[in-house]
Amino acid sequence: MNAATVKAFGAAFDALKGMEALLLDCRGMGGGGDDFAWTMCGRLFSKGADNGSHGKLGPNGSWQFDGPAVMLQDESEVSSAETFTWALSETGRVVSVGRATGGWGIIPRRYELPSGLAAFRLGTGDRGTPIKGIHTEGVGWPADVTVPFGPKLVEFGGGKTPDPVRALGLEVLNVLHAGANLGDTRAAFHALAEGDVAAFKGFAKKVAGSAALAAKAKGFDGEKLARLFVDDLAAELALEAAALEAAGDDLPPDALGLARRAPRLLARAKASGVKAGALEVAVKRLAPETAAQEALLRAVDDSFQLSDDAKKAFLAKHGATKTGKYVRARDAK
Repeated sequence: MNAATVKAFGAAFDALKGMEALLLDCRGMGGGGDDFAWTMCGRLFSKGADNGSHGKLGPNGSWQFDGPAVMLQDESEVSSAETFTWALSETGRVVSVGRATGGWGIIPRRYELPSGLAAFRLGTGDRGTPIKGIHTEGVGWPADVTVPFGPKLVEFGGGKTPDPVRALGLEVLNVLHAGANLGDTRAAFHALAEGDVAAFKGFAKKVAGSAALAAKAKGFDGEKLARLFVDDLAAELALEAAALEAAGDDLPPDALGLARRAPRLLARAKASGVKAGALEVAVKRLAPETAAQEALLRAVDDSFQLSDDAKKAFLAKHGATKTGKYVRARDAK
């Protein structure tokens, strides 16, 4: 995010004059200066757009694109790369597909030791997004369509290096390019990703029932997409069950990881009608392990070691769990 980036972006954009639809892949985009991010966003607003506390976006460059646009995003985007995604998402200009951004849009300041031997940068301002004032530190900016990387979806897109985020983004763009309403399309694909398959199928049925949309959205198969997501969710649930079995008696189960993943999995399963009773039972059964693993992470020092006092306190409360037994057995070795 600097002047050279803006120049390269502008040149690439100018070369695309006359395009009908845009897939904007922001994954891996680096940080830098916010003003450069705003400038590039301005290429997608021919009349400009309100950007809340940061004034107005565009119009910038020799021409601007007002057509359908899909933005791909991921967790490697931080700093002004998040600024860029905020601008295009908060204004509703694009449908975003992928994963939440990195959650590091904080403003850093530079500090130098009095001796001059070292300098460092430290985030000092937890800023909210310009329009809605949402604080994304530590959680990131969510995509409209969060792509789950289950065993089925990771192969979506085909080829030697499948790219499910890009493949799904192109599905969204295909429908938008055909003339489907932006808000309806965003809501439908969001529903699909969150497990509400019925809502997505209703949207797909409307697309198929419109002669104009169906003729232009060639290759769009809503039923097939819905089936893929349901199959992928079922496979994710099966993987969770298999992982718990694989832990055996030698290692504690991944209770903490499961506790973090389970809420979204269970919500999607409930919305789609996929049976997930076994996972619910497992989460409740592993509650003592989850508490033990959280306590262990709080008890270790900077080198991930337990002092004698910390170990004694931990085992007094969590010694009966598999996690506690593992800690005791590890130190015994």
